[in-house]
Amino acid sequence: MPRFVIYRPGEESRVFELSGNRPISIGRAKSSSLMLDDTNISRLHAVVLRTPGGQWQIVDRGSVNGIKVNGVRVNEAMLRPNDEVVLGEHRIRFEEPDVAGILVHDTTRLPQRFVQELTRPASPYSGSFLPVIPVAGGVEQDARRRGKPEPRAQACSRCCCE
Repeated sequence: MPRFVIYRPGEESRVFELSGNRPISIGRAKSSSLMLDDTNISRLHAVVLRTPGGQWQIVDRGSVNGIKVNGVRVNEAMLRPNDEVVLGEHRIRFEEPDVAGILVHDTTRLPQRFVQELTRPASPYSGSFLPVIPVAGGVEQDARRRGKPEPRAQACSRCCCE
C-alpha cells in the first residue's frame, strides 16, 4: 500500500497510509486528512489525488510557502517511489510497493530467498477452512422421498380459499 513517511526535526518519524480513491488534504487545519502542525504550512496546503491510471499526484492549493518535490518547487507533480516532498519543516518520502509487492526504497536489498518467499503467489485455498460435511441423501433424494404434498396442505387449499 502506498504511504508517506513523514520526518520533522526533533520528532519521531511517522507513517501515513494512502488508501482508497478519495483526495487527501494536507494542511494545518484539524479537518485535514494529514494534519501537519507547522506555522509554515497553510490550513489547506496541498491535496494528494489518485489518478485514473493509478498514480498519485500532489497539487499545491495556493499555499504561501509552496511545495517542493525532490528540491524543485512545483504547483503539481506525479509522485514516484522515493520522491521527497517538502512542506514547511516537514520532509515527506513517498513509498509505493512495486509489482512484486515489496516496498521500493533506498535501503539494502533483501536476500533473494526472502524475495522469492515474498513474491510467491498465495494459493486461494491456503489458510484455515471449514471442512465440507455432506448432507445424507441430498436435496434431490429428500424431494423424491416426500412424494406428494402432505394431506394437511391439500385440505387447507380446499377449505377457505375457494
